[in-house]
Amino acid sequence: MMKAQARITKALPAFSSMVRHFAPDVAAQRWRILAAIATMLAGVAMQLLEPWPLKFVIDALTVDPMARSSAQNWFSLETTLFLSAAAYVAIVTLRATAEYRESVAFAVIGNRVVSRIRTRLYRQLQMLPLSFHHRSRQGDLLVRMLGDVKMLREVAVTAVLPLIGGVLVLWGMTGVMLWLNWRLALIAIVAIPFFALSTLRLGKRIHEAARDQRKREGAVAAMAAEAIASIQVVQALSLESQFEDSFNTSDEQSARDEVKTRKLTAKLSRWTDVLIAAATAMVLWYGGRQALAGSLSPGDLIVFLTYLKRGLRPLQDMARYAARLSKATAAGERIIELLDAKSDVADRPGATDAPQLRGAIEFDTVTFEYDSGVTVLDQFSVNITPGEFVAIVGPSGVGKSTILNLLSRFYEPTRGAIRIDGHDVHDWTITSVRSQMSIVLQDTVLFAANVWDNIAFGALGASRAAIKRAAKLAEADDFIRNLPRGYDTVLGERGVNLSQGQRQRIAIARALVRNAPIALLDEPATALDQQQKRLVRDALHRLAQGRTTVLVTHDLADAQRADRVLVLEHGQVVEHGAPHKLLSLGGRFAEMYRLQTMSTDA
Repeated sequence: MMKAQARITKALPAFSSMVRHFAPDVAAQRWRILAAIATMLAGVAMQLLEPWPLKFVIDALTVDPMARSSAQNWFSLETTLFLSAAAYVAIVTLRATAEYRESVAFAVIGNRVVSRIRTRLYRQLQMLPLSFHHRSRQGDLLVRMLGDVKMLREVAVTAVLPLIGGVLVLWGMTGVMLWLNWRLALIAIVAIPFFALSTLRLGKRIHEAARDQRKREGAVAAMAAEAIASIQVVQALSLESQFEDSFNTSDEQSARDEVKTRKLTAKLSRWTDVLIAAATAMVLWYGGRQALAGSLSPGDLIVFLTYLKRGLRPLQDMARYAARLSKATAAGERIIELLDAKSDVADRPGATDAPQLRGAIEFDTVTFEYDSGVTVLDQFSVNITPGEFVAIVGPSGVGKSTILNLLSRFYEPTRGAIRIDGHDVHDWTITSVRSQMSIVLQDTVLFAANVWDNIAFGALGASRAAIKRAAKLAEADDFIRNLPRGYDTVLGERGVNLSQGQRQRIAIARALVRNAPIALLDEPATALDQQQKRLVRDALHRLAQGRTTVLVTHDLADAQRADRVLVLEHGQVVEHGAPHKLLSLGGRFAEMYRLQTMSTDA
């Protein structure tokens, strides 16, 4: 008993957490729920009435044959049979209608509730910072948002809500049985405590096995997503067999977890059937003796046996649905884990929308450390004037891209302050600051939409004239018009039907149509041939006109177009100035430029 109490105590936090998270979603459907409950109660009432016509018929047929011999008694018996048959059809029709409406109502409620949960989860995933997404595996996140939420919906519609109706039936039938014959009712009810103990004993093991299986399925999905996303590299390195072996190993372990869950569920179902059979046998034996003694009519015994069969059906359903309920609980825990994830990048209380920015940027002794404790920026300070074009160069891993991520508030500095136009960026909401920044990354992301939409994502609602103007400035209009359907051409996922240079120029067009006062460029011309580099550089030069531009690059030819160059090493600025002056000084920038030029010439 102490172990059972411990299991219940351990399960309470998870259950209360699910109630706390999902109660608002359920409450939004309260009127539908009340209507569904009313329909359910009507169905329960019909189930309670359903055995009674049978009782009247059996009691009428089992009276003394001599008492039925007279015409009057015969007429009364015929009337009883007719009315009982008609009543039975009417009750079953009403019960079936109520159950139909109940099933439809609960299906609608379940889908609406789960749809709200999925929307909240999707919103949460979008709001969580880059640090979270870098730690997480995309395949597992997709399983949580699609598979786990789907399992919640299916179980809610097919198991949880019907079980609630079954419990109401159990209570109602137990009350009627106690009213008819309390001794016989106590014999029937004796199976319930034994069922509760077996459920507590096996339920925890079923839940643990189901939780392990859901985690394993998430890992399998993450592995598959990783292999598919990197299919070119996998095939180029002939890693198909290695990835297949790893996938098979994880998939087989998931299958073993599934078998374990099924075995435990079958064991619980078997034990439940034995308990119900024992209770039925005891009622049949004791009720039969009472019927023989004349203290219980045969019809009452039939009512008892019918109530017992239907009243204990929720126990059988609970045993049958144990695995699915455990999987749903595990799925709910995985969803709650995401909903509870805290963002280390969020609007401060009282933050307001940023006004129109001029583009003055200041990093004031900014230090940034990753969670592992590795320092990337150390007392980094710089002032950038409005409209200035600043290039940041230096070896890999010194924090160049981190500066852009901090400025766009994908990360927060560990210490120090970042100011725009003299205001701490935390004074303003994240969205209002980002909306005034145009960002071009090395790994350009295009969406499975037409060219019009892909450029317009930079400024939703932009006119087609503005989109074309931006494309021309980005040196993209010529190749776009040569696409099969021009600007109406639907691009493949991530723009796979375009070259890297073409993707970059569409990204630059997207940044241009945004017309933001600040432009952040992270290695935008890397891995391009010389012709594509020339086109992209010309487009970037137009993008930088009239706005504050911060360029992170390894290509020092790109840095030469900047007004000022910052040379970053060990998280600090070791050299800065106009590129031509730095070259003439013969310092670190000049050395890097000489080595890169020699490498290119070779």
